[in-house]
Amino acid sequence: MYFMTYAIVGYKTTKTFKKVLNITYIICEFLCYIIALIWLNEKIRKPSYPHKMECSVAGTL
Repeated sequence: MYFMTYAIVGYKTTKTFKKVLNITYIICEFLCYIIALIWLNEKIRKPSYPHKMECSVAGTL
């Protein structure tokens, strides 16, 4: 009986954890997408951007 309760709690915890991980992953992907868009906008607006700066921005993504 004790094992069954433990198994159910473990299963529910795992399910919740996976859901949270999924949400976190989606948020991270969304943020990366926004950063990439902003970065592209900056690049289009300022074509005389130093190459070093571009590399450092790309490295942080």
